[in-house]
Amino acid sequence: MNFRELVDWISGRQEKEPPPPTQDLERRRYLRVDLTDGEASFQDFGAFPLTNLSFGGLRISTKGKSLPPNLKKGSLIASKVRFGSVEFTTTLLVCSVTGSTVGFSFHKLASSHSKQISDFLRPRILGVSLREISATSLKSDDPNLKLRWFQGEEGTQVFLWQTLEGDVVKEEFYFFKYMITWNNNGNKLQTGYVNESVGKSGYGRIDPMSVVFFKVPSHRALRLGKTILEISCLPPEAKDRFLSEIVREERRLYHRYVLGENDSGINFFPEWNLDKSLPVLNLSLNGIAFLLNDVNAAEELVKKGDLSGCIEISGKSIKTNIHILYRQGLIVGGSLKIAEEKNVELFALFLAPRLLGQSLEEDTTPTEEAPTTQAGTRNYVFLGIHNTHLLAQVLPNERLVRGRIAFMDKVVFFDRGTLTAWVCPCGIIFPRDWDLPLESVRQLPELDSFLKDICVQMLQTAKIPEEVRNAWMAVL
Repeated sequence: MNFRELVDWISGRQEKEPPPPTQDLERRRYLRVDLTDGEASFQDFGAFPLTNLSFGGLRISTKGKSLPPNLKKGSLIASKVRFGSVEFTTTLLVCSVTGSTVGFSFHKLASSHSKQISDFLRPRILGVSLREISATSLKSDDPNLKLRWFQGEEGTQVFLWQTLEGDVVKEEFYFFKYMITWNNNGNKLQTGYVNESVGKSGYGRIDPMSVVFFKVPSHRALRLGKTILEISCLPPEAKDRFLSEIVREERRLYHRYVLGENDSGINFFPEWNLDKSLPVLNLSLNGIAFLLNDVNAAEELVKKGDLSGCIEISGKSIKTNIHILYRQGLIVGGSLKIAEEKNVELFALFLAPRLLGQSLEEDTTPTEEAPTTQAGTRNYVFLGIHNTHLLAQVLPNERLVRGRIAFMDKVVFFDRGTLTAWVCPCGIIFPRDWDLPLESVRQLPELDSFLKDICVQMLQTAKIPEEVRNAWMAVL
């Protein structure tokens, strides 16, 4: 496996843009959101693009195709529906046929499918709901700043601080128990989780004591926050810069690895003093940051500008050249270039699995019906960047019953005591489906050591329950 290509896949592939704000969310029984990248497939007459989706149904376009004769109002028809990273089979009831559009309602929709639709629609509906309200009940801590307040459904809020001249100073964004905050002083963006059992909840500013900030920004928080803001109608001063910072931070997660407790052996030795190392905070294929112990040391490093030296990784020394670009307090960072091309793959070998593991975050959305197992089995789903995911069915004794680790086009699958490796040429396996799509994957002759090592390092890096980690490590 080429690990440089794996890092490029992690850092270079863009998520699909959410649909633009829609002005015709239909005021019917359910709000509807326009779609541009979904489809509904029917066994007898192919696939048709989805034009909108709601909690209760969907609409397709038959433009350029012959209208199937059995698509008549009141008829029931089976369909495979796909939008975003969701795919499921259900029964649709034809409600209307108008020109080249056909409207359906869901017929006896499974609860897991209903939850998947809800998770897809909710951030988009929250974005549309955001409106500015009077902030007279709130006071800015600084008399030289004015505070503006935007509210939406389900406790969604944006607070904006501006100078009296209108320059943006900072913002706070609350949604789905997450908080994203940005401060122009140092251009600092943070994500956190709101613990509603501590301090104030509901509308109004949240007690800072109730927010637990993530050491590594939450990919899920950034992705959901981006979706909400992109589809919102907030004014440019409240939206553009803040959204740009969120997108920038999200992209960083695709290539920047924040060193954890298990990475104490990662050191940089500058050539002017090979006996003393600089403490590395994070790494990417093209960048590095150090966490210094005092301001004078940080300022001295900035003055040097260009550094040459060696990074020690897994007992191996890699020559690098560094150009200092910024300092934020005790953090000094810059660009990094591997001096010898032969070491680029070694560096990527270290980064790739850690980037994948770092991005995994538990998802509580119901999956497709999990295979029947023994009583007490717990089901886990963890989602990461792009289509990376980890599934696990674990018994109370930390024994893995069934599971899957997937990234790029590679899949490691465990079932009935057997561990197998697969490749998916199209690169898409829907995380919430427990069964492998056999029509889309091809089994490899064996699980090679490189693939196994990537999985092990992902598990060691990921913030997952110990019973999941131990269960998977036991079979690997």
